Amino acid sequence: GSGQIRNVVKSAMSIVTNPYVRAYLKISIRKGKGHSAGFTKRAVLWLVDRVRDARPDLWERTVNKQAMFKQRAKIVEECQKAMEKLDATIETVHVEEGVESDDEDSDDDSDEDSDEEGEQPSKNSKNDTTMDMEEQQDESSMPVKSVIPIKPPPQIVDLLLPPAKPLPSSGIVTSFSWPFLAGAAACRIQHWYKRLRNEVDDSVRLFHQLSPMSIAERRSREAVATERTLSECVVRDDNGNPLERAIQHLSTGKAYLDLSAVERLCILKILIDSAYDATKTYAVVDENFKMRISALKSLEAEERRAKREAREEAAAEAKTAREQLALDAKTNFLEEKRQQILELNKEMNEYSNEFIEGLTDEDIAEFDEETKNEYEALPKPENFNKTEVNKMVVKLQEAAAFGTHSVVVLSMDEIVAREKESLASMEESLAEQGDTEALIQNAFIDRETSKRIEKLKKDIENAKYLEVSLPPARETALETLKDAMEDGTIKVLRGAIRVAKQVKLTGHDEETGGVFALDLLRDAHLELRLAEKRKRVIDAQKDLVAKRNKCFLRTEPMGRDRFRNRFWQFDAEEGPRIWVEADYVLNGTPPPADSNYVNLLRDASFTALGEPDMEEDFVANSEDKDKFLKFCRQEYHSAGEVASLARRHWGCQTTEKSIRAMIKNVDRRGTREAELRSNLKTTLENSGLSTSTQPSKEAEEGPASQEKKATGNDKTDEVGEDAFRTKGDEDAFAQAKSTFDTTESAVVDPFLLGEMDSAIGRRVRVREVLEPSKISIVANYTVATITGWKMQKEEVPMASGSSG
Repeated sequence: GSGQIRNVVKSAMSIVTNPYVRAYLKISIRKGKGHSAGFTKRAVLWLVDRVRDARPDLWERTVNKQAMFKQRAKIVEECQKAMEKLDATIETVHVEEGVESDDEDSDDDSDEDSDEEGEQPSKNSKNDTTMDMEEQQDESSMPVKSVIPIKPPPQIVDLLLPPAKPLPSSGIVTSFSWPFLAGAAACRIQHWYKRLRNEVDDSVRLFHQLSPMSIAERRSREAVATERTLSECVVRDDNGNPLERAIQHLSTGKAYLDLSAVERLCILKILIDSAYDATKTYAVVDENFKMRISALKSLEAEERRAKREAREEAAAEAKTAREQLALDAKTNFLEEKRQQILELNKEMNEYSNEFIEGLTDEDIAEFDEETKNEYEALPKPENFNKTEVNKMVVKLQEAAAFGTHSVVVLSMDEIVAREKESLASMEESLAEQGDTEALIQNAFIDRETSKRIEKLKKDIENAKYLEVSLPPARETALETLKDAMEDGTIKVLRGAIRVAKQVKLTGHDEETGGVFALDLLRDAHLELRLAEKRKRVIDAQKDLVAKRNKCFLRTEPMGRDRFRNRFWQFDAEEGPRIWVEADYVLNGTPPPADSNYVNLLRDASFTALGEPDMEEDFVANSEDKDKFLKFCRQEYHSAGEVASLARRHWGCQTTEKSIRAMIKNVDRRGTREAELRSNLKTTLENSGLSTSTQPSKEAEEGPASQEKKATGNDKTDEVGEDAFRTKGDEDAFAQAKSTFDTTESAVVDPFLLGEMDSAIGRRVRVREVLEPSKISIVANYTVATITGWKMQKEEVPMASGSSG
């Protein structure tokens, strides 16, 4: 309305420094009195248009200074001509009058405001002036009556904005105007947040039955409202609050690029926060919560189904174990009775041997009345106790893990004893042949016997070699198995089991027809079976988990450790990066036990971020004030010494080796760390990286390669000029670096190589152009780790624009 237009023009007069512009605005108000402010509006718009034409640099337009001066002179000349055309009866105001006659203007404004508010203040009264001064002095002690903070004075950008909210099709937002509009919007958002903070303060004090704040207290809180609302982004420096400084900078029409990085982040932060506080965003969040609840119910149903299947599988295993125990009892009983019948027949000679050998199990069970009664008294599947059933279940699980019907678990000493016994048996068999060399030379034996003797000799030679070479490889394999058991991921367990098989920690058992295995290898197989079962459950729930995560606007932490440090993985990360958010340890407080916090010791002043809480609103009448505050402050920091948002230390685990080491340090017995360990394993399973548990060279080669070395058939140790090598590339790498092109068109930037001495173990990206002759911008990118090198006689061609 007309009152709003006059108020805006008055605000502009209070900040304008040009006396001519002030005089012009004063005349526009004076001639525009009444209920209509059309004259004032047209006069102001005319002035704004002239300013736009004369000062194009205020809108970040690049203009030549000489051209700008010519344009300004032209505008001034046009303004003079327009003034000359005005009616001579129009009242003029001198510059001095426009500058110094504010009292008269304020009196006129009082007359206008009196029509709207129904109040008529006295004019030019000394008594009234004295009373106003006394009221201003006592204002600071008066209780506050409104939550609306003081409205900030309008800036240049505010004067150029339309009075109402612009429509999306208005075109007011352009590539030149968006920074200034962002500043004006941030100013209004900041004012709104101050009002919300005032409402919260008043409601808290009302709830605790405290007296209302005074105006002075309210103004002091409004001065730090930004730090209270945006503590994580706004930090005061020597020049004040960066957010307020950025708003002032943009609202006065200055360039956006002149803002510092912190100031730009502050503007972006407040705009994003306000977008989340919008009504439309609330509706989206509410809908997401409903969809998330539905997804959680589906996920819980899937988890219940997985648990039900696990119970059914356990019941089936227990049933099979009971049946196997009953079958073993019957088999042992029948075998024992068969031996008794054979021994009795030897004494009595009542039956022939053919008759006894032809007896079936049913015949033996009904051999006589006593045997029949004993057979019927054998325990049934339901008669076995839980301990016996559990033992049989373990045996069945072991057999299923190895893919056989029976597993004989041995210790390392028993495996070594078996190998020595086998070697002694082969040597004994060879000795029984006599002088095999003389027999072969004199052709006293046939060809098949000769081949069998030669094979026996080679087996003995290989066994003797493995007897010496296997112990160190087996020690490495044992360490690999232990690490894999601690890791618990499928990929690492399979690699460790493969290495254990290569060093003969498992094999065929001739007595049972099954396999024998080291006890630690047996445990690794069982752990692998459990990991594969977990993986199947996770894969079945993967779609539901993705649906649940999609219906939420925030990233949830993966879990917490025993020190309540939070672990994060963000969706935009490439690869399995795990971020750790840890609390700083405050000086003077004891650090957590079993942890290394030497580099995290900080003062409480450094840890505090933003303005502290107004704790007097909560504990003004509390008896246990210190105890209550310490408890409440633990929401920010575990020590309970910081009364504001606490600064945290962020670290990142980027390699598979560091993530696996972190998993090993997480205790699976803890309530929080058990869930964290499971989530870390799941992340590592889905990462797609190669295993970090690398076996030794001998263990990786296996017995077959070692046997080749023993017989002299292995030629991998020969190092030729073009052989593949896994170390010793320092000289060749330095020579290659010296030949790189240092121009702007260089394929490899020498700065990236830095002081790198070797390329072994470095992560690189190789770019392969598919069709260089047609489209050179289409290429395949491969990320890998350099494991070795070899000399190339011919120069390797590299496409233009390729990178390593």
